[in-house]
Amino acid sequence: MAEDGSSAWRLRRILAVPEIGILVPLAALTLLFYCLNPVLLSGSNIIALLRGLAFVGIIVVGQALLIIVGELDLSVGSVAGLCAIVAAWLMKTAGWPVAAAVAGGVAAGSLAGLANGVVAVRLRVPAFITTLGMLFMAKGLTYVVCKGYPIAPLPDSVNAFGRAEPLGISWAFVLFVAVALIADLVLRFTVFGRMICATGGNAEVARLAGIGINAVKITCYVITGALSAVAGMRKPWPWD
Repeated sequence: MAEDGSSAWRLRRILAVPEIGILVPLAALTLLFYCLNPVLLSGSNIIALLRGLAFVGIIVVGQALLIIVGELDLSVGSVAGLCAIVAAWLMKTAGWPVAAAVAGGVAAGSLAGLANGVVAVRLRVPAFITTLGMLFMAKGLTYVVCKGYPIAPLPDSVNAFGRAEPLGISWAFVLFVAVALIADLVLRFTVFGRMICATGGNAEVARLAGIGINAVKITCYVITGALSAVAGMRKPWPWD
């Protein structure tokens, strides 16, 4: 009887984990489609899925921070494309070193995030409208920079980095895992992470506690823009 009670207690603890509501259906669907087609869980297919996951995953980390504080950003995809084109243009046309060009692309993403944050938080324009406007602005600027044509060729060092496959996967996935782990540590163990959670939990109480909720939200917008730029750096590369 004691063992039955202990097992039930462990089961209740497992079911109380919020992520279980996502993981159980995911596992069930994976098993279902594996039975329909075993190729789903083949090594090559899993590697291909992980490579494709990296782009979305890096952006999702930033979006998660925004959702926690009660905001959203619809422009991430267009900002990612714009920043990739900006970085490629700086490398090929402006002749910047690779590191400086990548930093320029990330700076462009951070600037787009800052613009979204200031308009949505300071000027109190709804985030849906603000970021939808940024989406179309970023798309337009992308066409202005590249005139609708791919920017190539890029430096050999960039091509070599993109073709590298550590542990059989791309560097983009490794970067995604690193970004996700850093974000998790920040949310769990840093003051800024607690400020994010407090702002999202109850903004008024957080303000009364001395937290600059506007600054926290704008910072999350900037982080999301920067992560969109990082994710988008793989867009113009010739191996895509």
